Amino acid sequence: MNDFMKKFSLEGKVALVTGASYGIGFAIASAYAQAGATIVFNDIKQELVDKGLAAYKELGIEAHGYVCDVTNEEQVNALVAQVEKEVGVIDILVNNAGIIKRIPMCDMTAEQFRQVIDVDLNAPFIVSKAVIPSMIKKGHGKIINICSMMSELGRETVSAYAAAKGGLKMLTRNIASEYGEFNIQCNGIGPGYIATPQTAPLREIQPDGSRHPFDQFIIAKTPAARWGVTEDLQGPAVFLASDASDFVNGHVLYVDRKESDMKIALINENSQAAKNGMIFDTLKKVVEPMGHEVYNYGMYSAEDEHQLTYVQNGILAAVLLNSGAADYVITGCGTGEGAMLACNSFPKVLCGHITSPLDAYLFSQVNDGNCIALPFAENFGWGGELNLQYIFEKLFCAPGGGGYPKERVVPEQRNKKILDEVKEVTHTDMVTILKNLDRELVKGALSGEGVKKYFFDNCKCEKLAACVKEILA
Repeated sequence: MNDFMKKFSLEGKVALVTGASYGIGFAIASAYAQAGATIVFNDIKQELVDKGLAAYKELGIEAHGYVCDVTNEEQVNALVAQVEKEVGVIDILVNNAGIIKRIPMCDMTAEQFRQVIDVDLNAPFIVSKAVIPSMIKKGHGKIINICSMMSELGRETVSAYAAAKGGLKMLTRNIASEYGEFNIQCNGIGPGYIATPQTAPLREIQPDGSRHPFDQFIIAKTPAARWGVTEDLQGPAVFLASDASDFVNGHVLYVDRKESDMKIALINENSQAAKNGMIFDTLKKVVEPMGHEVYNYGMYSAEDEHQLTYVQNGILAAVLLNSGAADYVITGCGTGEGAMLACNSFPKVLCGHITSPLDAYLFSQVNDGNCIALPFAENFGWGGELNLQYIFEKLFCAPGGGGYPKERVVPEQRNKKILDEVKEVTHTDMVTILKNLDRELVKGALSGEGVKKYFFDNCKCEKLAACVKEILA
């Protein structure tokens, strides 16, 4: 093994993975064993520990299994003391043990809510607190918290789980801040939708032989057209446990379908350019914590050298979306109507006219578009930025195309697919369109400072990039 690859080795390390008899924890612990670590795990019942030991043995792994309730501080302290005596000081802790209760919030009892919080949030605090003192004495340590997409997003029936996983994200950052000086790195892994016993109800075949609506949704929204499997988490987990991540602290690494990390473009036309700064700041405030990036293509002020009309907004939006330079476009005009009509004139642009947070949510969940047009001259008095904020929150609060109501998700996704197919038939390609439009009109749409700053670095279509360069030459 060369010196570089040694950074990823866990040789000589002791790793405690909670709740690792099966599922995600078992997959992570197995990967650690392959990387050279000694594996310690716990579960709440002896029969689960025995099953885990047998499963590890089948893989040729000599694991150490213990019965321990991770919500009980006395039991956890005793477990850590026993592991240090029998195996060694814990170098790597993975707070994996967790539960979920899918119950509508108003039907959930406070006791049920507390149970989820206790296992999914209090337990990682208790176990981390137990191992940190020895990590400090040893001079290093790795703590990895298994977070979730629900650390960032809300979804119906999982209020307690989302609250716990959101809290776990912040606990991760706090441990990193408080103990980083002792060479202890604390990071999280946010699995996407992984095929485990916990998610099995979402993958059940329905009585009529069809797939569960949520199963269909995940397959439709995942580039790989599949659920994740526990093995997909092994590489990230080894990285965060190894010396290769010694300067990575306080992050949550999401292993998911890439619904996050969108490139969102903001475009303003001339009549509403003065509001660009406020719109840009509000958009960033909402979407950057979700992992999205915002690119401000202007206009930045009414005095900009290159002026945009709402028709040119549509041209620029279409170029960005068809080239892959943006995944989503926020635009508008005085009424929002003109910008919407202009955007919808082009292929692969599905633009909604949005005036309220309800509009935003329904457009996202039912129509699953990629562009919105806002009426920037309406309802923009005192507190107007709050309406914008709430619109952006509802627009991006959940992956698009989830359906509303949820039992309508299948026909709504089918209608969206039909609309996409209609657009393919009724429109020609974007390069041909740009060449056939008035050259000065197109050049004006593409001459702004934002295009020079962002377009060519983010463009994924060589033909469109070459076309734009030729127009601007």
